[in-house]
Amino acid sequence: KERYDYLLHRFVADKKGRFSEVGKLELKGIKRDPSGLLPCDLDGDGNLDLLVLDSRGPALVLRGDGKGKLVPAAESSAIRKSMLADLALSQVGLADVDEDGKPDLLVAGSGFVRAVSLKGNELEVIDQFNSRSGKGEVLAPFALDVLGDPAPEILFYSPENEGFEALSRDVDGVFRYARSFRTGSFDLRRLLLRKVGESPELITFGKSGFRRIPTRETVKMPVLNIHSRYATDLRDVSHDAVDCGDFDSDGQLDLLCLDASRHFLEFLKFDDEKKEWRSVLHFHVFEANLHYQGRKGGA
Repeated sequence: KERYDYLLHRFVADKKGRFSEVGKLELKGIKRDPSGLLPCDLDGDGNLDLLVLDSRGPALVLRGDGKGKLVPAAESSAIRKSMLADLALSQVGLADVDEDGKPDLLVAGSGFVRAVSLKGNELEVIDQFNSRSGKGEVLAPFALDVLGDPAPEILFYSPENEGFEALSRDVDGVFRYARSFRTGSFDLRRLLLRKVGESPELITFGKSGFRRIPTRETVKMPVLNIHSRYATDLRDVSHDAVDCGDFDSDGQLDLLCLDASRHFLEFLKFDDEKKEWRSVLHFHVFEANLHYQGRKGGA
């Protein structure tokens, strides 16, 4: 950044792994930190292109010329100025939708994903995929064969439904909802698809961590099943924390459930014969403020 202008610097590595700068490009129209960079080959010429995302303005489409330089493309495109505006990395992906051998840009919106193709110096919307509900935020669109069909499915993450939705192409060539894959709710800022052996794997990045999501079951993959459940029948009690330990020294694991807002504790023991948890003790913690331990405060 120089005098409120943003510059894209290009570095290459030598045989010893040392990087040196070989060029720079002013990012015209970018007035704040870019929200992400998406390397791609939108024109299918084999040269690296780059999409520079702006969270408060239209993205920049930079086309590689094969000589190490990036040239702005689709500068006057209405699609770039509207559909590619105010985007983050979690809203874009790549897939060869029209099966012409080059990747198309997938842009997630509210309840839908649009496929955008770069043709010449213009952007063109070539398809749209709707979520099952037709509303709500969708993120991280990508293509992957999850149903064993000849053609890959289009998938995206639905925070509202806490999982991925898969859309399959029907006999008329239209992508329609096929099934859902529930994963639970998590923060998603970026999704990468990588191959582990013969099985693709999803890597999702959040604000403070990442997840590995296998797409195929393996022998070594751990499987989690529900062992048991317990719902308290105590009036106005809602547990918000749980701890475990052998509280009665009988060699068996017990549970301690806590309702912090009501200062209430409930102890549970597991009945091996009935295969269920039972409440064995509950009481209020009399100190309303555990920090003072009976004192009124002050000196």
